[in-house]
Amino acid sequence: MSTHDRQSHLTVAFTRGQSRITSWRSVNPLRLLNPRHDGLCHVMVSSYGGGLVQGDDVSLDVRCEQSAALLLSGQSHGRAYRCTQEDATVSWQTTGTVAEGATVISQMPPLVLHSATRAAQRQSWQVHPEGRLLLIETVHAGRLGSGEAFAFDRFESHVEIQRGATQVVWDPQALPADTPRAFRFPVLQTIYAIGWPDSLQETLATEIKRVGGTPPSGRVAEMPEVLAASFDLPAGGFIGRLVANSAKPAEEIAEALAQASKELVPA
Repeated sequence: MSTHDRQSHLTVAFTRGQSRITSWRSVNPLRLLNPRHDGLCHVMVSSYGGGLVQGDDVSLDVRCEQSAALLLSGQSHGRAYRCTQEDATVSWQTTGTVAEGATVISQMPPLVLHSATRAAQRQSWQVHPEGRLLLIETVHAGRLGSGEAFAFDRFESHVEIQRGATQVVWDPQALPADTPRAFRFPVLQTIYAIGWPDSLQETLATEIKRVGGTPPSGRVAEMPEVLAASFDLPAGGFIGRLVANSAKPAEEIAEALAQASKELVPA
């Protein structure tokens, strides 16, 4: 089977006064659902069995055409299950194109790393200078509700974003299971915002303050519940980062940013 045959794809276009799916294909184990919506085209991403198992290699190509608006979300937490075979991995890749005047908001639920999993994800986006992209990526270092944390083997993430002819984000991350216990925050969230007005970054700053976030500068006598910061991008936009001891702050920030961004989408 060729790489193309294994790839799911989704195309959204603005037609007849509304953003609509014009082409899509789901390849097992990925599922794409299109619930009722107003304004934005809402697509929910999930997988058969509620998660990905060793050997799964998921690929999704997203195209948001001129003036269209797309909201990507999920039905529940994503899960990367245990890898029992030596060198087996769980991996997924998303490629995306955001055209002139188009908007993509990706508010996916947290990815939960089960014990003994080896997982990797990669995102690569091409954004028109007059397009908008918001990615909210959240990772749980285990099943936090059952007390499991940092029992996975390996997790890697790589995000690339190009705006016009300029590469604005090249962000490889690794979450090692052997992080010293004193610095372990089991929730990691990264926000990538391209093409949005300053008010969206102000929303992030307000939410960080509301949940009691502490800027990661200087020494602190006691590790706080949340460490957070945001960084301007040279070509416009920002990256926000948050680590937390519990899921709630990240969930609240993700919801507030998604809601604020939806309100900024042109009618």
